[in-house]
Formats: sequence, structure tokens, C-alpha cells
Amino acid sequence: MSFFKPKDDIYIIGPSFYVPPTIIDNDSLLKLMDVKIKGSWVEKRVGVKTRHWVEKETCSDLAIEASRKLFKSSKNFKKENIGLIILSTISGDFLSPPSSPIVQFSLGLDNVGAFDLGAACSGFVTALINSASMRLMTDKDILLASSEVRSKFLNSKDFNTFSLFGDGASSAVITHTSENANFKLLGGQLIAEGSVLDLISIPAGGSKKPYGDSKEEHCLVMKEGAEIYIKALDGMYQSSLKILENLDLSLNDISWVVPHQANLHMVKALAQRLDFPMDRVTQTIKKWGNTSGASVGMGLSDLLSSNQLSSGEKILLISAGGGGLSANAVLEVV
Repeated sequence: MSFFKPKDDIYIIGPSFYVPPTIIDNDSLLKLMDVKIKGSWVEKRVGVKTRHWVEKETCSDLAIEASRKLFKSSKNFKKENIGLIILSTISGDFLSPPSSPIVQFSLGLDNVGAFDLGAACSGFVTALINSASMRLMTDKDILLASSEVRSKFLNSKDFNTFSLFGDGASSAVITHTSENANFKLLGGQLIAEGSVLDLISIPAGGSKKPYGDSKEEHCLVMKEGAEIYIKALDGMYQSSLKILENLDLSLNDISWVVPHQANLHMVKALAQRLDFPMDRVTQTIKKWGNTSGASVGMGLSDLLSSNQLSSGEKILLISAGGGGLSANAVLEVV
């Protein structure tokens, strides 16, 4: 377990979010699957009513749009203040080259560095912690984008994945000043548990197996079972308590929880385990589905735009998923 506490003030402008315009409701989904059940059954089973899927858009397109939305909404924003771009994704435009330079070029951010970061469902929070660490070493701000296109890697014969995942992106600027900022980062935490590496995976396409024996091997596969569910739930619960302990806080100090939107049952079970009121837990899975590493940033953006936040409130970010990676952070509303 790696705990990080900024030795100087770190602030967050945003995040903003973007979803592609094409909406797939459950009735449309079932037609694609060629099965005859009611759409309401899908919502009851996985908690998703609609999800947004790309048509011709790519991972970088979503990140670019989320960032443009952020720039437009930020007062007195200046591109020249950005010195680095970190793009969190496991669904880049290509296996090579990385997608962050595409974002850099399209946004007209000249003379800046850029790199991709792959942390699956923990992507946004992992990128946030990395951005904060690197911001302490430079006098320039950092653009953080988390973008995932899951719809291109789904098997229409696999209900569990085909019904659950959506596409989307979130974007934020990490800075040292509270001016125009929305949040202050109090601390972050990263954990890896490689024993559950293949909990969520795409078997083929990497250096271990470049070419699958079938198209399905290039699609997302999720393992099922009560043991896996309980282990994932317990991991998120224990990691949440640990970061609060490291920051000398308790759940009583937390006003809002923004968890990764794995599925609605997991979100509800986590809130129950934490003994935290559901009306203080973000729930975006119903309208956006599981957007993997982008979901926490999108959820935080959704909460920010709800105008329910008050200065001084503390927010717990919780994420876990593919690769056995988990990431947590605690923010304070500016």
C-alpha cells in the first residue's frame, strides 16, 4: 500500500466530463443482442438504463472534448499554464503510438510533455495522484484526462459485459493555487493485488498473445462468483478506512463518497458496508454505465455540477477493478 500526502498545496480545477452523443437504451441493447426480454429486466439486473457508445469517435476524441469543455468553463484559463498532459486509458486509439500526443496536438498545447497511464478502473484517481506528485516538481499546471472506449471491446453474446459498459471521459487541471479551483487534494493511496489480475481482462492483443483464435478473445471478459464479489467489496472498504486513518480522519468527517461505478449492486453494497447514506453517494451508472477508469472523474464532475457542495466538505474517492488495482483519494471542497 502506497500512501501519498502532498507536502505543498495541490488544487483541482474541474473535472469536466464528456460522453459521445449516441445513447443506447436497454431496448436498443437487447435488439443488438437479438434476445427477447424486457429492457426493465436489464436495469434491474445491472442498474444501467442507458449508456453512451461511440460511433466513429476514438479515445483521444473523448479526452479532447472533455478537456475543451473544461477550458471553456474555467475562468481566466490560459493554455500556456499547462506543462504536461497525463492521459489515463486502457483503450487508446492504437496499441502504438500512445494517445496523449494526439490530445496535445489537437488542443494546441505546444512545448508540453505527455504520456499515457494504464490503470483500468482506477485510472482517474491513479492519474490524479501521479499528477499531484509531478505538479510539486514543476511550476506548470498538469492536464489530467481519463478516457475510455469500452463499447469497441464488447462481445454481444456476453450479457454481463455488453449490458454494463459505456464510453466517456473526464478532464481536470492540477494546479498549486486555489484561484478558480474546485477542490484541494488532501491525500491519495494506491494498492495492487496481482493475484486477481484476470478478474477483468481482454485475453488477446498484448505481447503475450497478440492474435486471438477468435474475435471474442479481443473482447472484455469478466469473472463471476460470490468469492470475487466479496473480495472486491472488502478491498474497497478496507482501503477506504486505511486512507482515512492515514489522514487522521474518520467516515464522520466525510460528506460525500464518489465510488467507481462497477455496477449498482456494488455501489449500494459499499455504501451499506461503510454505513454511509446513499443520497451522499454518487450514482451515475444508471445513465452512463460503467465507464471504467473515467467513471470516478465523471462522477465527481456530476456531483460538482449538482450545486450541492459546500466549502470545507470532504469527499472520498474510491476506485478498484482490472489488474487488482485500487486507488483512493480524499478531497476538500474549496
